[in-house]
Amino acid sequence: MDTINIKPAQANIKVRDPETFEFLSEKGEAKPRNAYWLARLRDGDVVMVESKPKGEK
Repeated sequence: MDTINIKPAQANIKVRDPETFEFLSEKGEAKPRNAYWLARLRDGDVVMVESKPKGEK
């Protein structure tokens, strides 16, 4: 399954993962590209995060 790297759109927004019930990290996480996360993107609750190439700090 494809994944997307996302983080909350704002620091005061808490977005829960429906599978783990944990809040999405403010630094961003890789999540499955499914209807739930795509809806959060569309609604503006989360934003895409560019992943850094390996070896970059």
